[in-house]
Amino acid sequence: MTKIKTLIKSSPGVIAFIYIVIGILWIQFSDLWVLAVFDDPETITRVQSLKGFFFIMASGLLIFLLVKKSNTIFGELINNLEATNKKFHSTIEYAPVGFAFNKPNEKWIEVNQTLCDILGYSREELMQINFSDFIHHEDLNKGRELDQKLTDGKINSIEMEKRYIRKNGSQFHGLVRKSAVRDKDGSALYLITVLQDITKQKDYETSIKRSLEEKEVLLSEVHHRVKNNLALISALFDLQNIYTDNSQVKSILDKSNLRIKCLSMIHEDFSYSGNTAEIDFGKCLNELINFLSLELSPNNDKITVNKNIIPIRLNINLAIPVSMIFTELMLNSNHQKPYEKITPELAISFYEEEGIITLNLTFSDPDKKLKDTDDRESLTCMIINTLVRQIEGELDITSHKDGLSYQLTFTKNDVRGGGSAISENALQKK
Repeated sequence: MTKIKTLIKSSPGVIAFIYIVIGILWIQFSDLWVLAVFDDPETITRVQSLKGFFFIMASGLLIFLLVKKSNTIFGELINNLEATNKKFHSTIEYAPVGFAFNKPNEKWIEVNQTLCDILGYSREELMQINFSDFIHHEDLNKGRELDQKLTDGKINSIEMEKRYIRKNGSQFHGLVRKSAVRDKDGSALYLITVLQDITKQKDYETSIKRSLEEKEVLLSEVHHRVKNNLALISALFDLQNIYTDNSQVKSILDKSNLRIKCLSMIHEDFSYSGNTAEIDFGKCLNELINFLSLELSPNNDKITVNKNIIPIRLNINLAIPVSMIFTELMLNSNHQKPYEKITPELAISFYEEEGIITLNLTFSDPDKKLKDTDDRESLTCMIINTLVRQIEGELDITSHKDGLSYQLTFTKNDVRGGGSAISENALQKK
């Protein structure tokens, strides 16, 4: 029985070939068998007739089995096709997004219930209206241009946001995706459209954007107020300097004032950067160099500076400590005697390689007046070492016959801000 089923499932050509072979063999050898068994012509004629009837009955039975099996197979295929088609239509009909099939001339072929619910029309009403009835007029022409490109095969798919108008006149934002079904020649038969109501997402994005803008304004105002307060403290230091005759106190006040002014410059950059989270520290470093090279040089003549500074964006948790380290290193270029200043040539580079940021300072000092930061009891040493640990960086100091070099290396990471790290360290030293 299994062999018969296998034979029935074979291709029509194989079945026809087997039938022809069996028929030829039957005709050829059945006649020889009849002549060998019977001698009477009347009997031979009667047997030949029965043999013919038998062959016709066998052929009819075979045809019946083949047709029955064929009908069964076709019935199963039709049932499977109907089940698949029903499942497909159910999937489209109850999908959580709007589905539609339309011809390139914007005539509807089929729409699902979700699309009807989104637009507020019944299925019959939606099948009768045009695109211009529910798409915002400012988005209509752009959408049609893209539809034409999709139809012509210039693009493979469309994804864009549009404004739509419901039957009751209310508007909503929708994300529409389209693709084309083509024939064997590449001509577009119809377009498949998927529409999703993204009004809530757009409102959420608008709310987040508004909140971020408010925070940006607030942070900018905070930086601005900090800068103003630092400017006030700087002015108080200047007044105190006027009423002080002690040269050592004047020197301390001058250096402290420079530190405050440099901090004020950083906060000013954050205030006007347009991005209160990060600033271009390369630009900030250039400003610090110009300011300090003028302040630390005698007779207000700028120190000779060779610069190779790459724009690198740093957040406030890195920008302030690094700027303070740079300020201390520049202040350290002053000789320790009050008001005695030197004019070393200075080479500065600032760059990033493989995620490592490097700040190099090389002071040319043939007269050996510069002093490195190895004096651990000094305020400069305490400030620099504390800030280097704070940014999880490394500071290498190299003395050579022509001067002194510093190399600060660190990576971009979420380090603690410059709040109270220095004051806590100072308290611990006391």
